[in-house]
Amino acid sequence: MSTVIFTFAGRTPNMRLQAPLIRRILDENPDTRWDVWNLARKHLDAIYLQTLASGRIRVINDFWRNRAYDAIYRHYAETCDKDTRFIKCDDDMVFMATDQFGAFATAIKNNPGSVISAMVINNGASTRQDPGLWRGYQNLGIPLLGVHEDPRFAEMCHTYFFEHWRDMLAQPTKLVTTDDWVSINMVGFDHTVIRKMARKLGGPTPTRIAGRTFTHIDTLGDEGAVNMFPRKIQLGFVAAHLGFGPQQLTLAQEDEWRAGYAQIGADYLHPAAVT
Repeated sequence: MSTVIFTFAGRTPNMRLQAPLIRRILDENPDTRWDVWNLARKHLDAIYLQTLASGRIRVINDFWRNRAYDAIYRHYAETCDKDTRFIKCDDDMVFMATDQFGAFATAIKNNPGSVISAMVINNGASTRQDPGLWRGYQNLGIPLLGVHEDPRFAEMCHTYFFEHWRDMLAQPTKLVTTDDWVSINMVGFDHTVIRKMARKLGGPTPTRIAGRTFTHIDTLGDEGAVNMFPRKIQLGFVAAHLGFGPQQLTLAQEDEWRAGYAQIGADYLHPAAVT
């Protein structure tokens, strides 16, 4: 059984943080490859992405100009065998607990037909799973389905992680079921799921999915499609998501948080020797 991590990639500052972590995953999981889909909006970002190609890292430029997200899912549904596991990773996943990747991949294997999310920082469904994050969310007084639009939620999540990341990473792995809307920042699924998604994407959407309502003019996107399947969260496999577009984060905020995650990533990948 092979595993494909695929990233809809474009933003160089984020990818510089993500790449060393996924390289660590590849080093420790020889059955895994990383497909970097060049969907960059800026030419310099597209140039940078080409430098990532090496070994089991492929940079794919097929949809650079038109960013055909649905076609990428159909590509995997049509070209990969039925035993392949898939992990969709946003390009602003700026940290991930690589040591727990194996548990995440195993959960995908052992839960056919389900969607498995990492324990994601700056993600509504995951926030419910950590008491400290949940208290911070409750203090904001906003709907859980609206956190992707509120920069205060991002601020709270990142600040909490910077202060507690070692404790969070020390938590044991555990798979929990959720009925919440799972934002697809870092989610995994099997070939059955991606095949069903490929058939539905771009078509009519149900009027209600995981608490959200839609109209007859809405078409089904990948996030809506994912939430039509049973969903679980892999506690212990912690990953950090910089921000949702509607949160309208400032450049100063993003730069400050990236600097924080760069330090955490360095400490995590290269811990100081104990003397």
